[in-house]
Amino acid sequence: MMRNVSKEQVYDYSQARNVYAFVDMGFGNVEVVVIQREDNNNYQGFTVEDIENGDDIAFCSGTKGLVREIKDHTGNNNGIQTDPTKQALWIDANGNRTQSYSKPALLFDGNQGEYNFNLSNSQYSQMFAVQNSQINFNHFIRFSGAVLYETNLYVTANDNLNFNESYGLFTIDNINFIGRRNAQVEDTANNLSQIFNRLILENGYEGKFSALILFPYNTDVSQDINLIEADINRRFNNQIY
Repeated sequence: MMRNVSKEQVYDYSQARNVYAFVDMGFGNVEVVVIQREDNNNYQGFTVEDIENGDDIAFCSGTKGLVREIKDHTGNNNGIQTDPTKQALWIDANGNRTQSYSKPALLFDGNQGEYNFNLSNSQYSQMFAVQNSQINFNHFIRFSGAVLYETNLYVTANDNLNFNESYGLFTIDNINFIGRRNAQVEDTANNLSQIFNRLILENGYEGKFSALILFPYNTDVSQDINLIEADINRRFNNQIY
């Protein structure tokens, strides 16, 4: 059942370490994705406003549009893939943009799509991941030693959070060891000791990727989790939960 979220429930993500999404997250009209034409490998960056205007579809007229770069709204770490055989799909051959919760998304087909964000020497306390479609193969988001794999966040052999489904809005609280899906607590752990320091969207993941938000280590935003979840849901037209 969808929940109505007032327009006043807007969260300021300026303290986030990394923000990846293809909707407005409050950082202004920044580039959020770089699209590459399949036929000639020409590429161009697009803002949320460009996407809303359909400029990305016009740019890819007559061919598929692949994702060359996933831009970080904060400007810290972009995910780049220059090999077209490993780029996720943005626009199909019929000119249709991939959508999730009626918003733009990346389509991973299980064989194509691999991005290394080079998040070295960084630690993360909380993670908010928005994605849709069942995860059928390998990894969705892989950290160094931490994997959101099918319905589980594995940190070590003994440290994991179990989720009932593999789609929706996932909140991983690395300070209080809580895993939430669609604004409901689904599992707790005694310890989540792994340092999250390397992010890869990996070939083998099948489904749609919509957004990922990471907060710096020891930046405890657990008191804001309800507001953040409601805000993310609002930015996806109240369709996540």
